[in-house]
Amino acid sequence: MAGRVAEEIIFGPAKVTSGASSDIKMATQMAVAMVTNWGLSEVIRPAYHGVANEDLYTHSRGGEHKHMSPHTAELIDKEVKRIIEQGYNFAKNILTQHVEQLHLLAKMLIEHETLTGQQIKNLLSNRALNS
Repeated sequence: MAGRVAEEIIFGPAKVTSGASSDIKMATQMAVAMVTNWGLSEVIRPAYHGVANEDLYTHSRGGEHKHMSPHTAELIDKEVKRIIEQGYNFAKNILTQHVEQLHLLAKMLIEHETLTGQQIKNLLSNRALNS
C-alpha cells in the first residue's frame, strides 16, 4: 500500500497511477490468504475457508462448490477490508511522518527513474547518491 499512499501524498489522490493501484490487488490477495487460508484472523479464527484458484465471491472452483454460509462470507469480507485499511493507514502514518524523505526519494526517482538499494540508503542517510 505504500506505493499508492506515496503517490497520493506526492501527486494527489486524483493522479494515482495504475502501478500504485496494483498495490490494492496485491494487498487484497494477501489479506484474503491471511483470513481464509492461514487462520490469521481473530474474528474468523484458525479455520480454513479457501480453495486454490477459488473466486472468493462465488465460492466455487469450476463445478466444485465450497459450502460457506453468507454470514461467514460477510465476516471474511469485513476482515479483508479491515486488514487492507489497517495497512493503508499504517503506510500513510509512516510516510506522513517522513514526508521530507518521501519527497527527496520522489524527486530522485523522477530524475533517475530507478535507484539501487544502496543509493536509497545513501539518500536517507544524507550522503551523496553514489558515495
